Amino acid sequence: MKILLRNKLKNGSCAGIKQALKGFTLFEVLVCCTILSAILASIFGVFSVGNECWNINTSVLDLRQQARMSMDGMSREIRQSPPSSISITDGGARINFSIGAYPVRYYLVNEQLVREYIPSGETEWVRRVLGTDMASLNFSLSNSVVEIRIELGNTVGGKNISIPLTTRLRLRNE
Repeated sequence: MKILLRNKLKNGSCAGIKQALKGFTLFEVLVCCTILSAILASIFGVFSVGNECWNINTSVLDLRQQARMSMDGMSREIRQSPPSSISITDGGARINFSIGAYPVRYYLVNEQLVREYIPSGETEWVRRVLGTDMASLNFSLSNSVVEIRIELGNTVGGKNISIPLTTRLRLRNE
């Protein structure tokens, strides 16, 4: 830069000196910073919204998958039981039935779907958790048709997500 200025001064060109010393003014730098800040803020906003949508949709997908798996497990076993072995207690919150000589029951405890059964040759109930985040569970029996209603719920990013699922099962003949 110094060599360029010396050459310009030797030639006696004032216009050359002004051009060589030309730079950005404070106003131009502030305008550029403001524009850059606005662009970065909008990019951050888009990523933030996208991340929130991703988290919510992933949570909904997990809840639906859990609801289907829980419902499929219960449905498969209840279909195997004869209608005379089914009893619904606790105002529809618990179902008791037997598959062959083995008693089985489903109910809700602390937002967990629980399956209990007595294995062959045992006298103690064995407990297994089939699903979590269960908001409600309800059974009803009418004319050899069992209706199962479950609702799963979760809170993600301050938003409440609720997934209801209902199925009706026609029981086999005795």
